[in-house]
Amino acid sequence: MAAVDDLLEEVADETLRDLLKREVRNLRKSRSFGLVFEEHRPEWVATPSLKPQVGGLALDPDGKLVRVQNLHSGRQ
Repeated sequence: MAAVDDLLEEVADETLRDLLKREVRNLRKSRSFGLVFEEHRPEWVATPSLKPQVGGLALDPDGKLVRVQNLHSGRQ
């Protein structure tokens, strides 16, 4: 971003230069530059042929992801 600062100094109109500097400052506050790891939601794939295992993850009837704590025979 140093190159942007150098270019801003070359703007002849002082009012325009000050407005541009303020906008660049706002951009720097609101946006990360460089190597950025953005949070995301993992993708899930339905695997109906796999049986649930204790400690594994499964979807409850409401569609929420839950950890399997125990298995009861006769229940799906």
